[in-house]
Amino acid sequence: MKEDFDYFLIKKTGEFFIPYITLANDGTSDSLFMRKKVENPPTIRFYLNKPVPKTLGPVDFMTCPYLIFSDKIASVLNPLNLYKIQLIPGVLIEEKTNEPYQGAETNYWGLQLYNRIKAVDLEQSIVDIDVGINKLEKLVLDKKILQEIPIEERLVFKLKEDSSFEFFHKSIVEKVKEVNPSNMEFVHVDDITGL
Repeated sequence: MKEDFDYFLIKKTGEFFIPYITLANDGTSDSLFMRKKVENPPTIRFYLNKPVPKTLGPVDFMTCPYLIFSDKIASVLNPLNLYKIQLIPGVLIEEKTNEPYQGAETNYWGLQLYNRIKAVDLEQSIVDIDVGINKLEKLVLDKKILQEIPIEERLVFKLKEDSSFEFFHKSIVEKVKEVNPSNMEFVHVDDITGL
């Protein structure tokens, strides 16, 4: 079935101004770098860099470059018990004051995704891969590799070739779209070009 291989990246739409976000250098973000589930992770401190708005609208998606989701999106993803993903609670911090940001309408969660699959079809893709994907004209996922993996184990995954490519299966994207997310768009793997 073609739908078994329908994958999307999530990108920001830019519909809201969002300050640049960095991870605190205090160890709270270490869990995002793990390649396994983290037991009792600390709350991640996400720093909002200047200029910080008085209020931040109902933003459901941000990056730092890790994916950050609102409560609304976490409430869709958490009950699915997705294979090798963990949503870790976070708090937005104002860089200037080092205090929690009071202008957010929601809590945020960092995506710890430790499901890595070597899935680039090197024969059909037009890519230059070294320590990651350096140049990309066309990206094709290897259906032979993916079909060997049960669908439940590849609904959300990172490319082993380049962990900045985090893919969400069409079925997950449809569930997220049901809650009408803000600042989030979905780019089909066939439409990923230029890097």
